[in-house]
Amino acid sequence: MVKRQSDSALFHMVWPIVIELIVNGFIANLNQVIINDYSSDALATIGSGSQILLLIINIYAIISVGVSIVLAQVVGGKRYEECSKIINAALVMNLVLGIVISLVGVSSIPFLLRLIHMPKELEVLAKQYLLITIGFSFIQAILNTLTAVFRSFGYMKKVTLTLISVNILCLLFTKLVSVCVPETSQNLMQYAITGVIAQSIGILLFLRMLLRDKVISFTLSIKEGVINSKKIIIRILRLGIPGGFEGIIYLISQTIVVGFVGMLGTQAMLTKAIVGNVTYYMCMATTTITTAAGAMIGQLIGAGKIEEVKLRCKKNIKLTIGITIPLCIILMFFGQKILRVYTNDTAVIHLGIKILLLSVFMEIARGLAANMVTTLKAVGDVDFPFLIIIFASILNVFISFYLGIYLKMGLSGIWIGYIADLVLRGAACLIRWKRGKWENIALYYIGEKKDAVEHIS
Repeated sequence: MVKRQSDSALFHMVWPIVIELIVNGFIANLNQVIINDYSSDALATIGSGSQILLLIINIYAIISVGVSIVLAQVVGGKRYEECSKIINAALVMNLVLGIVISLVGVSSIPFLLRLIHMPKELEVLAKQYLLITIGFSFIQAILNTLTAVFRSFGYMKKVTLTLISVNILCLLFTKLVSVCVPETSQNLMQYAITGVIAQSIGILLFLRMLLRDKVISFTLSIKEGVINSKKIIIRILRLGIPGGFEGIIYLISQTIVVGFVGMLGTQAMLTKAIVGNVTYYMCMATTTITTAAGAMIGQLIGAGKIEEVKLRCKKNIKLTIGITIPLCIILMFFGQKILRVYTNDTAVIHLGIKILLLSVFMEIARGLAANMVTTLKAVGDVDFPFLIIIFASILNVFISFYLGIYLKMGLSGIWIGYIADLVLRGAACLIRWKRGKWENIALYYIGEKKDAVEHIS
């Protein structure tokens, strides 16, 4: 009976995320088609420039990761009176951090472009794109924090409807730019600003729902987020810093690897950007199940249901890989037709098919790694994934350079580096889980174990 209830709860959390990913992925592809019509160089620029943006967004993830873990456990323990303070603290922290990062990031654009070896012919476009996306990155950060809040409560439908609305608005604004702005006057900055406007509307929608939610009883207050929330801020940072820096370390390594792709030339960059549209769907099972599992496992921990957490983790891995394999096979079968939507370049399509084949193995490895990392973080064991990501990222960079650049295997060698990274993460976190240290950490965070020694070890 417990298993059936758990499966039913997972299903109700997963299906809105599936719809969200499919619809938003489709909308993102339409967006890319519109931008590609404007300039194929612009599409290649976004493919590489977004790596820098993701690096910055992961700095903000220090807050969103921390608040998602804290809130899920609070919700699981039905301590709803703490929710308003936690949300206020998270919003204030991200706003302050956002202003600092936006100022520093914009002034560092030339250095960042050199870091990813952006080709000279794309530098002007890259500066236009990054000026807007980095300058207003705090908007994306606040949107991500509010998304984490709603998912921690299990409000997946509300998140899905809001994020789909944001992406539809972004598509409409992008189309307006392509139609209403004279072709000779268009630039990538105009297309980038459409996303900022759409995200701002998304924030307003989320805040409206928060203020009306009777369970959360939220009141927007800067004072509440600063003066009366010292312990909450410390706890968010304690859980968020390792979890957030895990993403930062990973993305630093990926930024270096994107630099290797840049060394291979514009063709490799374009192939990577196009293949990413297909792998987006290949990893859909991993993304949806781990997104729901983070909230679900956190709530189970908050309720003190340790045995249910063990069962849920095992089932999530089987379910993820069981869906991922047939999904990858189907996408491989239609791979050439999908790639032809974006380009007719025979060399790019041929290379893209090779990379898609490697991506099948990559997504199986991702299914294990993502589930184990998500589960460990949800129970409060955030330090171990952080340490492993350092070693895995070093391995990724080394193999990508050695195979892709030194041995001249190109993009295929770089993809093997990605696979090695995921295999190491998945195997190490699985061993950590089997040893059971996470149980003491979980009990410590839900207040049933006062001794923090086991947590630090």
